[in-house]
Amino acid sequence: MTQPNNFESKAREALGDIYEKIKELEDQAKKLRVDLEEKLDGEVSDLKSKDSKFYKTLEDAKHSSTAAFYDIRQGVEKATEAMREAIKKASYHFK
Repeated sequence: MTQPNNFESKAREALGDIYEKIKELEDQAKKLRVDLEEKLDGEVSDLKSKDSKFYKTLEDAKHSSTAAFYDIRQGVEKATEAMREAIKKASYHFK
């Protein structure tokens, strides 16, 4: 009778170890989610700040001379491309 009791004891111990590892993995996953959420919040805030600068530049373009308009247009085109790249990088976190 000692063998079945010994087997059951070892099996329970093994299951306890497995559940402990599962709990550790869950805790790690929660921490990763929090870290990722903080990082994404930062990136989104950064994108929003760039967005407001972009609209300010557009507003400035309305009231500029023709020569200045071309300079502003080039700046807007560069800013647009930079925004697209930033959004692309941020979107990798969701894949």
